[in-house]
Amino acid sequence: MGEPLERWPRAAALFAPHPPEEKGKITLVERAARQTLIEKDSFAPPDLFLVVKGVCELYSAFSLSGDNDLGYRICANQFIGLSEIVSPVPMKRTAEVVAKTPLCALRIRGEDFLRWSQVCLPVYNAVIFESLEQKHRLQTLYRNCSVTDSVLAGAYYLDYLYGVYLGCYPEGYQGPVRLWETQSEIAQSIRRDPRSVARIIQKLREAGCIGVERGKVVITSAQRQTLRRFIEERSL
Repeated sequence: MGEPLERWPRAAALFAPHPPEEKGKITLVERAARQTLIEKDSFAPPDLFLVVKGVCELYSAFSLSGDNDLGYRICANQFIGLSEIVSPVPMKRTAEVVAKTPLCALRIRGEDFLRWSQVCLPVYNAVIFESLEQKHRLQTLYRNCSVTDSVLAGAYYLDYLYGVYLGCYPEGYQGPVRLWETQSEIAQSIRRDPRSVARIIQKLREAGCIGVERGKVVITSAQRQTLRRFIEERSL
């Protein structure tokens, strides 16, 4: 990939130990909002993707009941597709990945990634470690959003979404972050009624934790700190 990799500082740092010939095999993939990045039930040769800008949705990956309406967000500096690559037997894609916002991702061929265990073990291990950490963070999120206190559950989820959508802005950005979720999507994610979500948003707005502009939740860096204090105090 060469020079364009340097556009993404964290990705460039991750792949820095690689020899130039390995970096050159990494390609950039771009998708508009609502375009599919990975098709469900595909037996196509598996690729590993590292999101470098934007947000996408991965449907059904953590649905314990087998339904298809549970989606979560993959944001900048997170990986998609590792399970299918390391599976000891051919494995269909178990979830559909769709761009929620305009999306940029780095594509690594599965066979190239497996070879990294021989040619550059530190990078291979870093990818495995980060993928495991993603799973752990997601499980923590769903546990937090399952609390009986609906306002606290909503606060946890909006704090999570702030971190997700912050990756749509330039590194070091301190301005307001717009959350693309509708109230219905928030309700689905925290397993609440949409009317309950409207009350949650109003409560958090009155507490100075969030703002609302043109029907979407907006959070500044200062409000994010207020939101985290709200979570800490309400969790006691």
